[in-house]
Amino acid sequence: MVGYAIDANVGLPSFSYGAGLNLFNVEIMAYFMNRLGAFRVDRRKKNPIYLECLKSMTGFSLYEGVNCIFFQVAQDQEVAKLKINSKLGLISSAIEAQRLHIEENSTQKIFVVPLNIGYHFVLEGAHLIDQHLQAEYRETYLRTRHIAPTITSIFKFIKDLYTKESEVYMSFWASHGCIGESG
Repeated sequence: MVGYAIDANVGLPSFSYGAGLNLFNVEIMAYFMNRLGAFRVDRRKKNPIYLECLKSMTGFSLYEGVNCIFFQVAQDQEVAKLKINSKLGLISSAIEAQRLHIEENSTQKIFVVPLNIGYHFVLEGAHLIDQHLQAEYRETYLRTRHIAPTITSIFKFIKDLYTKESEVYMSFWASHGCIGESG
């Protein structure tokens, strides 16, 4: 959706982006994720070699001129205050790629354009709430019984996806203010 909005409203070519392993668990989602420029990211892995490999891969992609999307998600209380998380994560690969261009006396520039996404309705909200409570209250939280998806629940999800109404707002920001908004 973000890639489509950027193409339709800003006119930039397709993007590469990291997507959590959970998005590849459902076969139909994996089919589309693999074809939409997504590469798999295991956010649970904290191994320095794995993290450095991810940064190197995205840095090389940026250096070679591939556009990348980095999803920086604010955490808990930061969401309400709209603060930016102080961790750089994969965005540091953009800094490294630009450093390499400067060292080679190249005039190529890498631009970082912040994007704010807002929406009202989340189909998987119950699952996300359960996940948050489990992480927050570890031992004291009694997780609701997990029920494997059935054909009925999958069709209900698809029906809700097309019948429930909600708008998604994307605001692209530059140093001089908002440069575009899509609803």
